[in-house]
Amino acid sequence: MAIQIIDGFQINVSAPIDNRIVASGSAARNAIPYKYEGLRVFDLSNGIPYVWYNGAWVSENATGIAGSGNAFYIPRFSSSNIITNSFVYQDGDIIKTDDVGGGVDLIQLDAYYGSVTAQSFVGDGYQVSNINGSNLNVGSLPINRIVNGSNGWLFSGGSGSPTYVNPTQVSVGTASVSSLSVVANNTANATNYVTFVSSTSGNNPLRVHSTGIRYNPGLNQLSLPDGSIGTPTLTIGIAGSNGSGFYKYGATGIGISTGGLERMTVTNDGIRMVRPSIENIGTFQMTAGTATSTIGVTIASVATYDRVVYLFSDDLDNAYYISGGNFHIMVFIGSDQIYSRYCGSDSAIKTFQSNFSFILPAGLTGYVRFKKSSLTWNSGTGPTFRVKSYRLGLSVSGGGGGGPLA
Repeated sequence: MAIQIIDGFQINVSAPIDNRIVASGSAARNAIPYKYEGLRVFDLSNGIPYVWYNGAWVSENATGIAGSGNAFYIPRFSSSNIITNSFVYQDGDIIKTDDVGGGVDLIQLDAYYGSVTAQSFVGDGYQVSNINGSNLNVGSLPINRIVNGSNGWLFSGGSGSPTYVNPTQVSVGTASVSSLSVVANNTANATNYVTFVSSTSGNNPLRVHSTGIRYNPGLNQLSLPDGSIGTPTLTIGIAGSNGSGFYKYGATGIGISTGGLERMTVTNDGIRMVRPSIENIGTFQMTAGTATSTIGVTIASVATYDRVVYLFSDDLDNAYYISGGNFHIMVFIGSDQIYSRYCGSDSAIKTFQSNFSFILPAGLTGYVRFKKSSLTWNSGTGPTFRVKSYRLGLSVSGGGGGGPLA
């Protein structure tokens, strides 16, 4: 039976015997005229043969796989039925990776040893377990990644696994919370500092002052800072700083203060009871005339120290004498009278006759009172009486001969 060649039959030409059996792309395949059931066309665009079946092109690879690649490379599907090289290949017992931009063989899997080598691991590592801690030799672990124990407890390691321990049960070497290792040192001529704590229980920091209490074991000497009158260094049985205690006086002396006032000093010259300058309390004039008991001078109380009080007349040249009548001087401590002096007619007002001194205890008030009856003077308006005081004191000299109540 004769075969009709639609497109003409040419020999000695590199062309298909029928232009319907080769095409390039789906448009070219669809443009083939006179398609019949079973027409087989090779598509030059993707290298896949197609068959015209039930009015449509069907790939002959629909039930098979086609493609090509290099030896030892693990293939991958570039489409549903086409395979080509992947970037994973096998080198002996090791699976390696091609360079995709970051470098070659960045990941390796050793099938013999079951080991994986990689440049980094990314992810939360939730399923990673049984990691030997000795292999974590690079980087650091943030402290907040460690699970907390009880509040205030310490993280401690020993012969077993590290654990949290109560600080009251911690021992460091030979030291514990109830005892310390004592090292004898009797010869070192060096400053050591005395430490203190702020509470008698619980955990307390040690407190030390670089210029505070110091101990020299070589000299067996305990040294205190200088202090002052208002803030003495050593207080005995007194809470807080109320200006009562011992302090450094001058270069080599010791001072004693109470209530913020200097009371006594001990120096190379001996013991000195401290007295400030004399205080002028007041004056009154014994003028002529008559008067019932009158307060001439009030000596106000001082709560912190005793005083020596002096009463005297300033008529030192005996210019005055009574020409008529009389006067009477009285001294009281509170309501108690401790002195009385009566001067009648023709009495000379002399210092040694009118002078009187007494001790006024701390916290008490003194009074100098007077009364007069038809008093007249030989001349002038009458003498003035003065009252002065200073703190009670005593001087004791190391060389002997110190005066009493100076």
